[in-house]
Amino acid sequence: MSLQDLLGDGMDEEITEEKEDLEYQNPLFGEEEDDEKDHYKTNNILKAEISHYTNGLQVESVINSLESGFYVIPKFQRRFVWKKEQVANLALSIIKDVPIPPLYLYLGDNKRHVILDGQQRATAIFLYFNNLWYSGTREYHRIEFKKIGTLNKTVLELEDQLEKIKQEKKSKSDALELKKQIKEIYGELKENYGIVRSKFYIDDNDTKREITFSSFDQEEQDFLFRKRIDITVVECRSKNAQRVYADIFKLLNSGGKLLGTQEIRNGIYWELSLYDELFELNKNINWRMVYGKESPYSKDIEILLKMLALNHFTVLSKEDNLYLKESEEVIEVSFNGTFNWSNIMEEYSSISEMWDTHEVKKEVERLKTYLNNIQGIQDAAKKCNKAVFEAVFVVTCKLDYTSEIGYEWLCSLEEEEEFQKGNVLSNKKSVEMRLTKALKKLKEKINA
Repeated sequence: MSLQDLLGDGMDEEITEEKEDLEYQNPLFGEEEDDEKDHYKTNNILKAEISHYTNGLQVESVINSLESGFYVIPKFQRRFVWKKEQVANLALSIIKDVPIPPLYLYLGDNKRHVILDGQQRATAIFLYFNNLWYSGTREYHRIEFKKIGTLNKTVLELEDQLEKIKQEKKSKSDALELKKQIKEIYGELKENYGIVRSKFYIDDNDTKREITFSSFDQEEQDFLFRKRIDITVVECRSKNAQRVYADIFKLLNSGGKLLGTQEIRNGIYWELSLYDELFELNKNINWRMVYGKESPYSKDIEILLKMLALNHFTVLSKEDNLYLKESEEVIEVSFNGTFNWSNIMEEYSSISEMWDTHEVKKEVERLKTYLNNIQGIQDAAKKCNKAVFEAVFVVTCKLDYTSEIGYEWLCSLEEEEEFQKGNVLSNKKSVEMRLTKALKKLKEKINA
């Protein structure tokens, strides 16, 4: 292949109706499968103007950048999932000058740098050098670097003052007041952020050896703060920069534990109002009962985005029926480009930039209404097929249907041929057939 071939038009291949193209191998909500079949397609970067540079940044500067908000980890990104021993091993690597992968960032709005690859390492550095760890479950606690860092610095200052009072044997009342303040801050860290002061250990043969940052003397701490971490900043000067960044990070994550396609979108489009709305909608009580436990890989947010995008790119139209000599309503996908889930979700994300907040909320409000109208979830004997769930949402929008929907009725649609296992394909024709079947069944329900 020549260089010119690489710089060609990069057309997407058409998706065929092969059985391997099954959209949902496991149709139940709560499974962490990746529905998208084009995970590695990176056509947007072929003609893009891309550059990057790598700098060594001192640990202290990395932490300051996190606390000041100059380095941003989007709130939609995967939660911190490392174990404590992984943090200790990273700290040991820094201490012993063992090479570690760089943090990959791109330049976002307001000159802030967004971390897409390396957020686990960045968070681990913050926790280790602040002597912090989680007090229990992390499910509802995301790292708020500025607030936690500020509280932790206050504690350290108060502890220094307390130590001086003890050494100088000053007033006991002053010492008691300082202890009270320190205890209150510890309580706030634990209650509001799920964080406590902690120690770190590594295995040394058959014993545990402490390497907690605060266990080193001041000169050693200053030395470690000056250790350098490689930072690689990627820049794209193309019109579709956001999509290019998404493709770059797909390539970066083509080995090892992949970032999911929605996690990549979360990092690229995180400043859009649409994603703020998705983040809030993901907390909807009915949605949590339908989907289950919050996905650490944003698969639940992906489904919500997929439903919104599908609704946006479909239209209600008439189709002539030669046998009955009459027209019947059908739903068609109206999308300019090769139809696949990744394309419609990224296009929907992109065009949402042009909407004002009111328009974004208007779209999301329809989905919220749909979720709130579902009844009997707790009493249902099984989970609803995802294909059914998204199809019925679209048709409720097309018919402007805002009444209650029984969850058992939703589940019953799985008996229809278009929703049976083996027939749920991701190509345009199959999607349109499912939507039209859902349209027919909802109209029957309305007219019953």
